[in-house]
Amino acid sequence: MVRLVVLAPGVPAHPAAVAWCADFIQRINRIAQFERRAVRAIRRTRSDLDAAARRQESAALLQQIPPGAYAVLLDVTGKPIDCDQLRDKVQKIALEGGRAIWLVLGGPDGVDETVQARADERWSL
Repeated sequence: MVRLVVLAPGVPAHPAAVAWCADFIQRINRIAQFERRAVRAIRRTRSDLDAAARRQESAALLQQIPPGAYAVLLDVTGKPIDCDQLRDKVQKIALEGGRAIWLVLGGPDGVDETVQARADERWSL
C-alpha cells in the first residue's frame, strides 16, 4: 500500500475545514496509508509578501522531508494534473520505488527556491 504524507504549515482551524479533512483522511485510508504533518506556521506581520516568514517555513518543511522521499510540491505554477493523472502517477511512483510520496504545500507566501529544488515534481491540482 502506498504511503501519502501531506506536509504544510499550520493546521486547519475552521470547524468545516477540520470536518472536511477528517472525512478525506477516512476515505483515503481505504486505498492508501495517509498522514498529515504540519510545521509551525509563522505569524505574518504585513499584508504583503513576507519573505522572512516564507524562508522560515521553507526551512521547517525541508527538515521534515526524509532523505530519499519522493517530494511533490503542490504549486499553482506546477504541471496541471487531473484526478486520473494523479491516480496514475501515484500508482507509478508506488510501483517503481515503493517510496512514500510527500505532498508539500507552502504557506500564504509560497515556498522559497530551496523547497522548489528539493521537489522531484511540481503539480497543480
